[in-house]
Amino acid sequence: PLKKASDKIALGKADFVVTGAIDDIGVESVIGFGNMNATANSEEMYAKGIDARFFSRANDRRRGGFVESQGGGTILLTRGDIALKLGLPVAGVVRIRPLLRRRRAHLHPGSGTWAALAAGMGGKDSKLVHDLAKLGVTPDDIAVVSKHDTSTNANDPNESELHNTLAHAIGRTDGNPLFVISQKSLTGHAKGGACIFQVNGLTQLFKSGVVPANAALDCVDPKLKRDDHMVWLREPLKVGSVKAGLATRSGLRPRSGSPRSS
Repeated sequence: PLKKASDKIALGKADFVVTGAIDDIGVESVIGFGNMNATANSEEMYAKGIDARFFSRANDRRRGGFVESQGGGTILLTRGDIALKLGLPVAGVVRIRPLLRRRRAHLHPGSGTWAALAAGMGGKDSKLVHDLAKLGVTPDDIAVVSKHDTSTNANDPNESELHNTLAHAIGRTDGNPLFVISQKSLTGHAKGGACIFQVNGLTQLFKSGVVPANAALDCVDPKLKRDDHMVWLREPLKVGSVKAGLATRSGLRPRSGSPRSS
């Protein structure tokens, strides 16, 4: 919904757009994702000693799939000059840049590199870097990434590798941390509403300067050690002024369709 709204404004088809998304929990969704082994199995999670509140546990070594949820939200989007003219409060500036041609790329586990390079093709001279520069933002100014993070065995490491590879490709300084927000640990997976929740979470971060903790994270999956820019917080961190953040909704899964992979 954000991309469609942004496109309408960029193409001059609208000056102000009310956009958003909502999903309810339905039988088809529950059965479908259950058959894919994409959702957390309650019996298995309880057997691990995990309370139901913490079943959704992205990037944790004991993750077992996502938790279904419902909900949605609304975002008001307009041009900067209109916001200024009307005296509107500005929660954030949106720049849409597709990382993938399709929402779900068919990737082998751990091989998100090509998708990242597609967004950062040209490295420091890529369109992504130029788009950021138009907003006065450099790769080092991006403080956080609010990831899709479905708590599945394939998505979490694939998506992490994608962002880490992209950070290196566009010239992020070595040692500059990129804090990860896994919002589904709190909200579950609301499908249509998920990205709306993420964007709202980023606007709260811009206002507070506090990067939230990943509430259900006990022990980061050792597979993620390779991703040197990525940092997973277990306690909130006050970082002060935050200039920019990423919100992505890339559900990466392997070609094989192996369990816990959506």
